[in-house]
Amino acid sequence: MSDNSQNVPNNAANDTSSTRSEDISLTVSPELSPEQRARNESAKRVILFTVFLDLLGFGIVIPLLGVYSTQFGASPLTAGILAATYSAMGFLFSPFWGRLSDRIGRRPVLLYSIFGTAVGYVIFAFAHFVPAFALSMLFLSRIVDGITSGNISTAQAYLSDITPPAERAKTFGIFGAIFGIGFAIGPSVGAAISLLPGAWGTNFGLGIITAALAFTNWFLAWKRLPETLSPEIRAANLQKDASSTRSGARRQIINVHGFRQAFRLPGLRLLITLSFFITAAFAMPLQGTYSLFLITKYARPEVQERIKADPQAAIDEARSEVGKPAPVDTTGSEGATVDHLAKNKSGDVAPYPRTMGGDFNLDKPSPPDLSWRHIEKLLVARLASRQSSLIFAAIGLTAMLVQGGLIGPIRKWLGEVKMIIFGTLIMAFALCLIPFPKSIYGELPIMALLAIGNSIATPVLTSLVTAFSPENSRGELIGVFQSVQSLGRIIGPLAGGGLFNYFSPNAPYWAGAIVMALTFFIALQLRRVCPDDNCGEPKIATAAA
Repeated sequence: MSDNSQNVPNNAANDTSSTRSEDISLTVSPELSPEQRARNESAKRVILFTVFLDLLGFGIVIPLLGVYSTQFGASPLTAGILAATYSAMGFLFSPFWGRLSDRIGRRPVLLYSIFGTAVGYVIFAFAHFVPAFALSMLFLSRIVDGITSGNISTAQAYLSDITPPAERAKTFGIFGAIFGIGFAIGPSVGAAISLLPGAWGTNFGLGIITAALAFTNWFLAWKRLPETLSPEIRAANLQKDASSTRSGARRQIINVHGFRQAFRLPGLRLLITLSFFITAAFAMPLQGTYSLFLITKYARPEVQERIKADPQAAIDEARSEVGKPAPVDTTGSEGATVDHLAKNKSGDVAPYPRTMGGDFNLDKPSPPDLSWRHIEKLLVARLASRQSSLIFAAIGLTAMLVQGGLIGPIRKWLGEVKMIIFGTLIMAFALCLIPFPKSIYGELPIMALLAIGNSIATPVLTSLVTAFSPENSRGELIGVFQSVQSLGRIIGPLAGGGLFNYFSPNAPYWAGAIVMALTFFIALQLRRVCPDDNCGEPKIATAAA
């Protein structure tokens, strides 16, 4: 048993006075009875299912966020800022939620954060009905969701509480597979929703359906999830927090204490640094601007060729997307074409920015209710939704296969340190290849390769961070870990959007490959922390102490 775990009371044994599910405390201990172990396994299944529902909603919306932001007039830089907004809120608030989960328990924090996710999706849904403020409402939805984004880090702390150290890599591999399943199913569901008629095929349908999933998730967590921290640990953490309140530390916007504690531990410091660079390099080209890349390189050229080949078929298809033709403006000059929605300043008919190919106009008269620009945008939105969903489904399916079934054999074959080293190298190589394919189908094997690299590196990082973290502050330190990842998701999309906007659609991929290559060399330093490639719990616990 590690030095840290020796001081942790047997929560299941010490909390026998209450029979309510929310007061049942679970923890990992060699003395657990078969009944308590069965209860742990039941709790694990429930938390993994709630994570699945959360990631399913996430997988439905995220691949299409860039598509709708450009439909509402966003530039590549604005799309990058939109993607970074959620992460900026997560960076500020994840340590708070982690610290709060150490004080009041994992269960209530999960309930708060899941409910906030549902509210964010509702706001996302109704952006469709206020065209002049649609982009602002997308930002508001991401802000609300980001502020309450403590569900993933709290779920990780929850799993760590009930999982023996020797099984954590496997458990977090399953956790990663849940991410993969969400991304494998979610984009396909999103693509299917986009085919629904009228408003249900827009962000309204996406938002309402994902909000329903989130509210279902909240009800399941409220009904079925027990608490994992004993009253003794919660009381001790409340007392520690009261001391920090008297010293003024609790009034800090950023959890400086948590960051100091995390970076005082050499092994944890290296792991968090690695996670930051991996996340930033991965998010730079993929979060916020990848759907714009697909639009620019694949969707727009295909749609423009279809319009040129059969203008009337394109007009008919566009009208079916609108649902019904907009009223004809009869005040224009004879023979002029008037775009009705443009008079309402809808982003739907704003031209694409120069870096995405600029405006499109066919040298033929357009119908009075639609401009060629609007026709193209309507058709591009549907095609780009399918393409983006296809790519993200491939990423999710690959992650599901690797993290769900192959992570154990790979870990035995390579060891934890080499998994991180080879994972970063694979990702650097894949990022280099993304700009080269001539068709959307050529992107599939490259994105699968990228997902393989990410899938073998990130679960090990998460597992090692939990092992390096003392149990009485594990929620806070995992919150710091998530916060640093959020920082990577802030800087990455902002850099990617700027590179796309001011240089070229390919620039974010070259930059991401360079950063990931540098991360590979940082990962080599892990051999000093675990020279025998065995980062077992006793060694890590001693380092943490």
